[in-house]
Amino acid sequence: MSTSQLLLVSGILLTLHSAYSCLHYRELLRDLEEASGDISDYPLPPLDVWIEVFLGAIIILISELVRSGSTLQPVATKGGFTKRPMMAPAYRSREFDIYTSRARACY
Repeated sequence: MSTSQLLLVSGILLTLHSAYSCLHYRELLRDLEEASGDISDYPLPPLDVWIEVFLGAIIILISELVRSGSTLQPVATKGGFTKRPMMAPAYRSREFDIYTSRARACY
């Protein structure tokens, strides 16, 4: 099992565990509501669930970056670096295209 696969599996398991923890927390809140009648003080999941989701997402992102980084090839050019103008020539602007298509539509 490669490093990227190991990271991916651990990130997915961490994210699934945070989902289970959130469901368990909601079940506890439901039981607390039946006992006391008010749960308005707990609108969000606890902080450990947020941390688990964040860490799981980061680990999954790192695993995908490691996996895609192993197959990348360096870019090679035959003629070296050529300097190209940053702006389009005057005859290749979008304004010219718009006026040309308008002229064709009129005739």
